[in-house]
Amino acid sequence: MVSCKTYTRFTGLMGLGLLFVIVGLYGLPSDIMSLKYIIFLLMMTISEIHTIPTANGYLSMEFVFVYSSIFICGIIPTALMKALSTFFSQLYLNMNYEMENKILFKVGHYLLSYFLALGVYFVVGENLSINHPIFEIIAQGAAIFIYFFINNVFLNMYKYLETGKPWFKQVTKQMLLEIKAHLVSIPAGISIVSIHNSYGFVQMLFIIGIYTMV
Repeated sequence: MVSCKTYTRFTGLMGLGLLFVIVGLYGLPSDIMSLKYIIFLLMMTISEIHTIPTANGYLSMEFVFVYSSIFICGIIPTALMKALSTFFSQLYLNMNYEMENKILFKVGHYLLSYFLALGVYFVVGENLSINHPIFEIIAQGAAIFIYFFINNVFLNMYKYLETGKPWFKQVTKQMLLEIKAHLVSIPAGISIVSIHNSYGFVQMLFIIGIYTMV
């Protein structure tokens, strides 16, 4: 059986390797250090650190900023920001422990889930290539489902290798609980994108400020 240490390192390196390959192939925007990207990176990091307790665990609002960043900043910059925000937040949360493998694993499994979900989005979108909002909703819904499902597969496999407890039966249950907990994230992300497209970046920041205070 694969050891937990090997699994975490392999997952982390696979995710980072995929990110490096995609960045190498398609590059990054010339203004990657501009305020827009810095603010989204900051909001992703803060939302991963400050979570909301729920009956079934906790709720992180980082998906709001990941979702909206895809449409505002682009797919590849969002992947890079997600990797950095996960690294910074995990480094902060585990700063008193030797958690290099766990941090590497977190970064890697989020990247793999992210790119797999995008792959599903493009495949479904191409097969439903009809210019109607309902088909865009179906494509996005399929991608979001895959994102949470793959995330939970990675996490539950980690728990299995660490504790030896059965994992697959818990994947669907935990995924559904996580999707229910994140239902507020999707409308919030759509609202941020809509405000940005209609009114601009400054007005979007104002709404984000109100949203984070609430």
